[in-house]
Amino acid sequence: MEFLWRWTPDSHALAYIDPRSNYNISSLPIDGDPPKQLTNFDTDHIFRFAWSRDGKQLAMMRGNVTNDVVFVNNLR
Repeated sequence: MEFLWRWTPDSHALAYIDPRSNYNISSLPIDGDPPKQLTNFDTDHIFRFAWSRDGKQLAMMRGNVTNDVVFVNNLR
């Protein structure tokens, strides 16, 4: 998964998908304050997110990650 970040609407922090879980969005203030968690989800990865034009809402695309594996043996 790519590292995805966006400036917050006030341009005082970077919002990003937390790489520890990919389940939540956090913000990192540029003034050196500690990160702040913006969402509180326990499941489903966040793939994309964007702020509304007025900066009051956060839209995101969430879902499950599924990997299919096919094992083929002794092909002739």
